[in-house]
Amino acid sequence: NLVGQSLCHISNVKSDVYLLWPLFITGTECVDEKHRALIRGRCLDIQKDSGFFNNISGLELLEKIWQNSERDEVEMGLVGGEGFKWRKAMDTVDGEYIVI
Repeated sequence: NLVGQSLCHISNVKSDVYLLWPLFITGTECVDEKHRALIRGRCLDIQKDSGFFNNISGLELLEKIWQNSERDEVEMGLVGGEGFKWRKAMDTVDGEYIVI
């Protein structure tokens, strides 16, 4: 699966400062809690390394995405989960946008 492959490559990169965008995009597709934990940890490392709290906004948005996807799965009776639906997010009037 693409998430697993992405996380394998991300794990091989030593400097987190170059990873915020790949982490964010890969994170939006994560449905497995182990994968989400890895993304979460690397995002927190970026914040610690950089000292800039604005870097944590990407993780905060991921947490919202994950929470909403879990709620949608329960409401729709989905099993196994699906990645983030970009089109659905873009259609929301009060959606959040992030530039990394």
